[in-house]
Amino acid sequence: MKVPPRKPVTASSIERVRRIALNRTPTVRDSEGRLIPPSKLSIFLHNIKKPFTASFWAELFESTDEELLVDGNLLSWSYLEIGVIEAIGALVAYFVVLNHHGITPYDTRIMQQEVPQKHYFTDNAETYISIHNQEITKDQQLRAYYEAQSIVYLSIMIQQIFNLFACKARHRFPFGKFMFSNPRNFIGIFFGAGLGMCIVYIEPFNVAFNTSYTLSPLFWLIPFAFGVYILIHASIRILIFRRMNPVNLNPEIIGLQMHPTVHSIERKV
Repeated sequence: MKVPPRKPVTASSIERVRRIALNRTPTVRDSEGRLIPPSKLSIFLHNIKKPFTASFWAELFESTDEELLVDGNLLSWSYLEIGVIEAIGALVAYFVVLNHHGITPYDTRIMQQEVPQKHYFTDNAETYISIHNQEITKDQQLRAYYEAQSIVYLSIMIQQIFNLFACKARHRFPFGKFMFSNPRNFIGIFFGAGLGMCIVYIEPFNVAFNTSYTLSPLFWLIPFAFGVYILIHASIRILIFRRMNPVNLNPEIIGLQMHPTVHSIERKV
């Protein structure tokens, strides 16, 4: 077996399922042996008492062999790795667009500090003299701000498209025919990209989202470059995990014989 099952059936898992079933609301039978369903009040009282029992907390923090939906690996990928990469990509694109209009990161910091007095990047903004002695008028500030905000929207969308394909490759590289096996992915990409383009390049949406249709498509190359890096990062990550935990060497789980469990026999109510 190359990959452990998500819910292995072992002696410990069978015992755990039976124990949890026994801790449910006690079963009541009539004189003829027929099950009497518990009342809503008894179920409510039973659920209130649960957190005050030792067995409840023991089961809650009990370690199992089952695959976790949200584990440390997923959190690391979402927030510490891809989340940081996408944030850096969006910020780089943001400041590149501002710099294209003559506003350097240093100027941005100074303008942000003087917003209460000179109202930069607003309809009442005063003209700003940049570090290169360039006059940046109110209209130039607003255009730079709207275009910079537009590229942030597109950067997140474009990088997430690459992340979609990177997430499909758990044990192998994110390249190959299997990446195109699900047409629904491309349907989602089409509608997601269409929505992003509408927000940026259709004027009525510009008013609602403070974006600008004047954004040059050349700036798309920045999030595309970070998207390619996401695939490279995913490939390097797979190589590291292969060396740390070779998939082909995972041992067969003893007891995986699909023994009867509480779900395959009469279940306690």
